[in-house]
Amino acid sequence: MSESSSLGGKVDRYFDLHARIEDAIRSDDYRTVASCVKNSIPLFQALVEETKRDYGRFDIQRSVAVDKGGRVLAAMGDIVGLKEMHRRLERIPELQDWRIFVEGLLEDVEIGEKIIAVVKQTPGIRQFDMKGTVGTADGRRIATICLWLEKVGRLRRERQGRSFTLSPR
Repeated sequence: MSESSSLGGKVDRYFDLHARIEDAIRSDDYRTVASCVKNSIPLFQALVEETKRDYGRFDIQRSVAVDKGGRVLAAMGDIVGLKEMHRRLERIPELQDWRIFVEGLLEDVEIGEKIIAVVKQTPGIRQFDMKGTVGTADGRRIATICLWLEKVGRLRRERQGRSFTLSPR
């Protein structure tokens, strides 16, 4: 088998996993998302090489495996999976923007774990009141983290006015 056809098979697998991640997210099947993301990570290099070979450059700006899948790993507290993703990405110059995104997700894991701890100590706390208590005053970031924590089943959010009350699951 030639290197070219080997790469093509890996890239096909990457895009198959990409589709499975999207389907699993639509179905709220976050364990499958996590599994597909982890299977995608070793395929990043082949994606870059084949794209450059076929089109002369690599200009894919986003990856479902990194963007959505990485958020799922972060919400699940899967720091090992995120660190492996980061390790692979830092070796590929074309994917440095993806690596930087994953660095933010690694920080989100820490913030998410703090949110979970605060919610366990203070069930019913408002999401708005998390600002500053978990290491960031960025309300949008807190809202995004809480949303994903809820999606993966680690937190319950109930709308209360312009905020949400948070409780453990």
